[in-house]
Amino acid sequence: MFAGGATVLVLAGVPLSPGDKNLALVAMNRVVAIVAVWLVAVMSRLRQQASAREAGREARWRTLLETAVDGIIVIDDAGTIQIYNPACVKLFGYAPEETVGKKYPDADAATLSA
Repeated sequence: MFAGGATVLVLAGVPLSPGDKNLALVAMNRVVAIVAVWLVAVMSRLRQQASAREAGREARWRTLLETAVDGIIVIDDAGTIQIYNPACVKLFGYAPEETVGKKYPDADAATLSA
């Protein structure tokens, strides 16, 4: 919408262009301006679409983790618990607030990579 409005405004200014000797330069500048505005608009739209796809992926993973009947614990390379789903509460009796961000006692680089 913005790009279309900007294009109309740029083209509407053609009658206000200076004399004939600079008309080619003015026309070239206007074409460059229109292309630049549309390029920014397309890039912005692509970024929005990518962000929406990423949010959808994140929501699907979150739903999977929250509704899984199996306990799922994700531990990073440093041995810190990153994810602790609701099924783990039933299995182990600890709330996520008690576990997420804490070091897993038996975790080290050798056992995590196995």
